[in-house]
Amino acid sequence: ATLRLKELVKEDPEYLNAHRYLGIVFLEKEEFGDAISEFSVVVSKESGKFRNDLVNRCDKSIFGEEAAQFEKETTNEGHLAWAYHDLGMAYLGENRYTEAEECLLEALKKSEKNIFRNDLGWAYYRWDKPKQAIKQYDIAMENPSEEDTGHANFFRGLAFIKLGKLVSAYDELEKALAKFQDQINKYQN
Repeated sequence: ATLRLKELVKEDPEYLNAHRYLGIVFLEKEEFGDAISEFSVVVSKESGKFRNDLVNRCDKSIFGEEAAQFEKETTNEGHLAWAYHDLGMAYLGENRYTEAEECLLEALKKSEKNIFRNDLGWAYYRWDKPKQAIKQYDIAMENPSEEDTGHANFFRGLAFIKLGKLVSAYDELEKALAKFQDQINKYQN
């Protein structure tokens, strides 16, 4: 994947999707500096054009569900939200919490997806700010436009553990398990 994406970027440096997917490959390989470089290219060209043909040119199975969600975006704002999210996660991989927070907040300005909210909560959790993490998970659980899959409950439970509130943590983790089981049941039927 890395070689093919590098070829695409070399052929067409303005191909923002290719930069993003190359950044994802680096992110998965935990090569955070390279990931930051690729995602930075994407966010620096906010008026650039995104294409919907990259999935047809690369093996979709490499990139998974996030690639499918990214490809469903129809506006630059939607594509940029994902790019800022990914850049934030790369900064988080380097424990650069301030930069991660800035990027994840920028993603949320562009799109109120729960994945962005939950990952901002995760950044706060890793940054040892569990109260701010819980606040983000609370907002995600109140988002009426997205399905409540249990992820916010799970991470909220971890934040309660960090705060030493074990009864609250237990309750949240139980809720998460029930929601996860609901998801399994839904996909099995």
